Amino acid sequence: MISMHRPGWRTLTFAAGFLSLAAVVAAGLRVVPQGHRGAVVRLGTLRPELLAPGMHWVPPWPVAEVRAIPTESILQIRLEPFAEGGIAERASEFLTGDANLLEAAVRLDYRVIDPLEIARTGLDRVESRLVPLAEASLVSTLSGVSIAEALGPGRETLARTLQENVQKQVDRQALGIRIVGVVWVELTPPKEVRRDFEEAQAAVSQGARTVAEADRAAAAESLAVTGETAAIVAEAETSAQSARAAAKAEAQGFGVLLRQARRTGYGPTVRELWLNTIDKILPALKGRTVLATDQPVDMTIIRQGAEVPVPASITKP
Repeated sequence: MISMHRPGWRTLTFAAGFLSLAAVVAAGLRVVPQGHRGAVVRLGTLRPELLAPGMHWVPPWPVAEVRAIPTESILQIRLEPFAEGGIAERASEFLTGDANLLEAAVRLDYRVIDPLEIARTGLDRVESRLVPLAEASLVSTLSGVSIAEALGPGRETLARTLQENVQKQVDRQALGIRIVGVVWVELTPPKEVRRDFEEAQAAVSQGARTVAEADRAAAAESLAVTGETAAIVAEAETSAQSARAAAKAEAQGFGVLLRQARRTGYGPTVRELWLNTIDKILPALKGRTVLATDQPVDMTIIRQGAEVPVPASITKP
């Protein structure tokens, strides 16, 4: 007779304990994805420690749970006109500062900066609280500008102003997020007046182009006048320099005569004065002096003993 040996109760107990422990360990393994932080809730209490991306072990549910909070991703929420349900449907049209209506739809880009607050409140509840705050800020922002400013070059500036206003409301409510951008999905006049507004904008643009062309023409004319003025100034400076050079030469000639008078003790002779005068006059007369037929010329003033011939530049016709 062959006897069969069955495992004892100790072996069974050990195996059961091992399997239970393995199940507990496996149930407690949690993976925090990249770009997230893990918030641990143990026995209903949110722990202050955050888990880094990677694998971690925490007591399994219902003792503890891990909530993965995105901290590096850019999240988005849209406020669209005529959205189904919610305050966005009632707030699709906004009044500008000059009493015009605009249909506005925006997209808010945000990221989490306080994972514990998001884990405590829940991302869905944070977004549901963010929507009315953003729409109130949109009403306030558009009421401070005219329709031309909202639809013109100030569109991007208006988006930054809206971002700042929404962030102030978010900080006041301590939602734990940071608004990183505002994008206009739609910002137009109502359909009933859209065509008239586009025609008015086209007229304004044409007027602006006309003014710009006039400014360019005025600038070109001013540049031409400036060039002519510079040429006149340069010519005047050249004339002044020539006059200064002539005056300097004349002063130098007078200085020679003065030094001669001081050296000899006598003043310049009549002949020297006459020659000096002739030197100045002849260039202006281009080297020729025309005398009448019966007009004599007394050349004795330059004689020194012998007859002095009449200069070639002084002739009788």
